[in-house]
Amino acid sequence: MSATKHDYHMLEREFVEGDESIRALCRRHGIKSWSSVSAFAKKNVWEDKRVEFRRMLVVKQNEAVSKKMAEGRAEKVAKALDDALMVSNKALFTFLDSLEDRWVTSPETGKQFLIPAQVIEASDFVKIFDRIMVLNGQPTKREAHMGLSLSGDIENAPVELLRDVISLARERGVQSGPSGGSSPLPRIEGARKVN
Repeated sequence: MSATKHDYHMLEREFVEGDESIRALCRRHGIKSWSSVSAFAKKNVWEDKRVEFRRMLVVKQNEAVSKKMAEGRAEKVAKALDDALMVSNKALFTFLDSLEDRWVTSPETGKQFLIPAQVIEASDFVKIFDRIMVLNGQPTKREAHMGLSLSGDIENAPVELLRDVISLARERGVQSGPSGGSSPLPRIEGARKVN
């Protein structure tokens, strides 16, 4: 048979995707001269393509297994989160009920008695709220940063005005400064020289 009568694309696909040798592939297709197919395969790097095909199969199998495992984990995490939210909701509603006085009837005696309301401190509420924020995937801490910014030409500003601004900033720093009561503004020792 001449080289033009062989379906090399089909032979290549079967070789790359299969396990047969070129000789066995030719025998199965009734090709007597397997050497021409072998030469064509060598020229077109069928062996390298087979190795790459097998590598890609392993990669795809690993991806499929990983995806299935990740989906399974995601389902478990979602269920655990749903369960945690359900428990937290029940606990929250039970807690809310305990914030009011209630009359309860004793099953043994039939008498009613008062269960006084639970007193909650603000710090307790903040802790509870933080836990709810965590369950909802929200940040639990919020920070505010305040500062003083002056812009413009203050070079010719009256010295007394600048002293008043610095004094006011230092007073505010002493009252609520982040650095333990001291102002972030530097103290200049001695009198300021004015040109």
